[in-house]
Amino acid sequence: MSDKMLEIVSSKLWIINFYQEQLNKFIKLGLGKRTENDVVITEQLIEATRRRLNKLSVVYDSNLTPQAHKLRQLGKEHYNN
Repeated sequence: MSDKMLEIVSSKLWIINFYQEQLNKFIKLGLGKRTENDVVITEQLIEATRRRLNKLSVVYDSNLTPQAHKLRQLGKEHYNN
């Protein structure tokens, strides 16, 4: 893999991880609470973050090798249980 391609993949993973961390934080804080940036957690915020994360993950997943995709799915199943 070229350095440029590795940089692009790393950037995509960083963004996906950022959205996942934000979603986890919003859920942990709970509805009506405020983030460190004074953003109120609402159902709409959680759902918008979840939708964006899903869209980013689909694009990223489409570029994975079959084995990497299988490992990612196993991780998602573990996280959701």
